[in-house]
Amino acid sequence: MLVDEIIEREIAAGVPFGPVHRHWLFRRAPEKVRRNLERARASGIYGMPRQGFAAMDLNDVNTAAFNARNTSASELNILGVDINGTCPQAVLNQYCAIPANDARAGKVYQVEAGGIYSNTGTPTIIWTPRWGSSPTVATNITLGASGTFTTITSTTNLPWYVVFTMVIRTAPPGATLGTGYGTGTVSLGIPVTSSQFMSELYMGATAATIDTTGQGTAGCGLTLNTTWSASSASNTLTTQWWILRSLN
Repeated sequence: MLVDEIIEREIAAGVPFGPVHRHWLFRRAPEKVRRNLERARASGIYGMPRQGFAAMDLNDVNTAAFNARNTSASELNILGVDINGTCPQAVLNQYCAIPANDARAGKVYQVEAGGIYSNTGTPTIIWTPRWGSSPTVATNITLGASGTFTTITSTTNLPWYVVFTMVIRTAPPGATLGTGYGTGTVSLGIPVTSSQFMSELYMGATAATIDTTGQGTAGCGLTLNTTWSASSASNTLTTQWWILRSLN
């Protein structure tokens, strides 16, 4: 029986690229390809390594700045459509929500954002990442607030930048059975007249019980909030751009 006939029988039996077919292809491969395949077989590597791709799970980055957030000493989502009101559900759904059951064990999400801030006096500011997509800030699960940062007096339109990475550790069925962990940094511009040009805060590092199924009241998503120590129209923060993506 000819080799071609054996290969045809392998294919007809539902075995594409059977042992004879593979051997036939291997013997006709260029010498460099055969040598690399021999090395792979000797090392125990068969096939390609797992590949991961970053993805936009939601919409693209916003094309206009969000409204400035100020005149509040309460914890506020940094995204919003007015100075100190609740972030609308439509905005959360577009920029912060994660599809139900997408947050499987081993999944990694990352938020990046940037903008400007100003102040009067020397108020403090705290940054708090949370899991969930509820308009009610406290309903979403804290992932670990930053330290309290005392701002330098009378800053105007200085830049800030945030990156926060969240990993899903477990994602069993149920609204309160998932677990996650995240860490991140906030970089705040400092006036050039001071002895520093940037201050960096760390946030996260709090293992949290979360909803990965979308069955609970918080839902699935990543939000970021700030809390000023004093309510003033001058203590203001504007998010110029925001992006939430999956890293695998």
